[in-house]
Amino acid sequence: MFFTRKFLTRIRELHLAGIIASAVTTALNTGPFICWSSYSIAQSAVPSTNFTPRHDCKSWKTTPQHKTTLITKNACEREYFLLILVSTAPANLERRNLIRQTWGTDTYLTATEWKTYFLLGQTRNQTQSDLLQTENDMYGDMIRADYYEHYWNQSFKIQMAFEWAARYCNFSYLLKADDDVLVNTKDLIKFLQRTTTPSKGLFMGMLHHNPKVRREGKWNVSYEDYNHTHYPDFCSGAGFVLSYDVVECLVPLFDVIKP
Repeated sequence: MFFTRKFLTRIRELHLAGIIASAVTTALNTGPFICWSSYSIAQSAVPSTNFTPRHDCKSWKTTPQHKTTLITKNACEREYFLLILVSTAPANLERRNLIRQTWGTDTYLTATEWKTYFLLGQTRNQTQSDLLQTENDMYGDMIRADYYEHYWNQSFKIQMAFEWAARYCNFSYLLKADDDVLVNTKDLIKFLQRTTTPSKGLFMGMLHHNPKVRREGKWNVSYEDYNHTHYPDFCSGAGFVLSYDVVECLVPLFDVIKP
């Protein structure tokens, strides 16, 4: 098992995950990507040789202006096998420090194969904002965006994260995780290094099959935002893995898909 809830249990953001699933399906011809149920690889894994983008995935990087709310322009220091991007909130310093002290730091490998960064928007609390600046000066592991943090702004966070990763980093795989999960980083890397794990066209995580769209309650989604009764299959937003080419191909779609 690669991802477990350790610090907090909560409902996942189905709306955001549905957007990601729709975008992935739009971007590529491979059909559904490799997801696993109960954290085991699906038998219907799509061979990497079948990967075919439906559109130009690279020309967007020729324009220096950011396509999303991304502010950070710092590039990765080196190429990584696994790039880990953790969605967090300004007030969650304790969670970030726990991750830095445990699964988020590469201390067991002879060569640095992976790196963890934290994804953050803006806060209206000036004291909190100053503390974030001090924290980033100390650790240098924050990716920032120009939007105010809110539960329903998670789509902006994912967009800016993918743009930063594809524009400023070289990596084989990207893990997007929340700051309330525990990741078995060592086992995940071993899994990704298997010859049977596709190097392209990969969208991997815990599979949600044909989930129903909620129209009432805290996690309701309006027909205006999404006019289908069910979401496409998608992998849980708590933790999922994408290969570099998938991340790169998703960014151009941010102009045409409502966040």
